[in-house]
Amino acid sequence: VPQAQNYTVGLTVGGIARKPGLVKAGDGERIEPREFLTLTLSFDHSIVEGAPAARFTSRVKQLIERAGLLAEPAHATAVSAGEAPE
Repeated sequence: VPQAQNYTVGLTVGGIARKPGLVKAGDGERIEPREFLTLTLSFDHSIVEGAPAARFTSRVKQLIERAGLLAEPAHATAVSAGEAPE
């Protein structure tokens, strides 16, 4: 597979692997087998500086870990983009 060239950010989706992970329980935490997805974000640092790239990466991680955040109402997306809601 050829590598994409001249892009500001690239996302590579890897595989899902079953590994030990911490799970919150009522009385603390315990280790259980969990599925982990490998994602790699790469940035062209001649275009994007490190701090904004780190904030973007953190937000992507947050959205994936709490997928319910991805299901925003259409008007919320329009308002956050500075458009008038429909």
